[in-house]
Amino acid sequence: MNSRPFFDGMKEHLGITKEANTFLDATMLALGKVSIDILQLDCWLHHKVGEYEKDEGLSMKEAISKYYGERAVEFIEQFM
Repeated sequence: MNSRPFFDGMKEHLGITKEANTFLDATMLALGKVSIDILQLDCWLHHKVGEYEKDEGLSMKEAISKYYGERAVEFIEQFM
């Protein structure tokens, strides 16, 4: 299990460095798969950009695309 691409992508696409490990899905990690904790990411995204669903009518995917770009969406999807 190589988690380096996950940590590199978190930094490159979302600017997350030190706390990137908090975005790892512990259950999947225990099974030997590097996967993103989507609920943790959603909480972080709300903290960064606000209530995007209510205020802008955006899905999480749309908000990530708007604020961080389509490459960030592709990165996250590969770790789901």
